[in-house]
Amino acid sequence: LTRDLSCWVRLDYVGILVWDMHDKEFVLLSSLTRSKNRKAIPAGLALSLDSPLAVELLRKRKPVAYSELEYSLEAKTVLAEEREFTLSALRQMQRLGAEISIPSFCEDKLLAIVNIGHKLDTNQIITRQDLELFASLSNNIGRAIHDFMLQEEKVQLIVASQNILITA
Repeated sequence: LTRDLSCWVRLDYVGILVWDMHDKEFVLLSSLTRSKNRKAIPAGLALSLDSPLAVELLRKRKPVAYSELEYSLEAKTVLAEEREFTLSALRQMQRLGAEISIPSFCEDKLLAIVNIGHKLDTNQIITRQDLELFASLSNNIGRAIHDFMLQEEKVQLIVASQNILITA
């Protein structure tokens, strides 16, 4: 998915953080960097559910753009008490290499965060059609992760019931 998304829209970076039920955090499972000027983001990088970026995505329930957060700080449209929170969200996006972070929900649960960078051609910008594609894919990612989590839960229940029968 990261490779395909990067190729379709010609992005310099795509990374996907997926909710880990056991550790209760988002973990970077896959990322792709196509620009020589950009450092690779290591797999396994984690983000807690109460981190400023995750909280912002949960609150807005739509993509969060680095440039919009930066603009809101510069234009002083952010309340003084939220300034540090917004700065922390910006730092997290920078650490994750994200120009835009897209939430992936299923049944009102944030299950993944898709981070995208800039377009490879610096003269192009990310368009509304690109964002619609990302949102659609993000919804599909959420459903797929949810289905996988249900499958994993079923397997755990089957194993637990077999262990009880064996013990009995």
